[in-house]
Amino acid sequence: MVFNVNEKEGLTLLQTLPSKKDDLEVNNHCADIHIDKNGKFLYGSNRGENTIATFKIGKDGLLTLAGYTSCGGDWPRSFILDPTGKYMLVGNQKSDSISVLKINRRTGLPSKLVSGVKMKIPACLKFY
Repeated sequence: MVFNVNEKEGLTLLQTLPSKKDDLEVNNHCADIHIDKNGKFLYGSNRGENTIATFKIGKDGLLTLAGYTSCGGDWPRSFILDPTGKYMLVGNQKSDSISVLKINRRTGLPSKLVSGVKMKIPACLKFY
């Protein structure tokens, strides 16, 4: 959902988009959401579908679906964009793994699985 925020009127709904593929019949739960450092792309994780949904952010603030990418595991609980904006790390709770995906700078889509590491029930990822 995209809202306009107005100090006097509060929130006004501007747009509603699905987070998962329309044709997929799975019990899906959205988990985490982030915007890239340039403010061009919004990312959301889908538990159940096991994807990262990528949306392009328009100049008007409205979203356009760019695509879906496998999270590289099962039940993406948390994910984070690295400070350079080149990589996404995804904590996959049920597969006990953290996936490292390369982000295509032009399309914004996470694509190639670069690496991964086994870790018991990753729940929150942060860069310090």
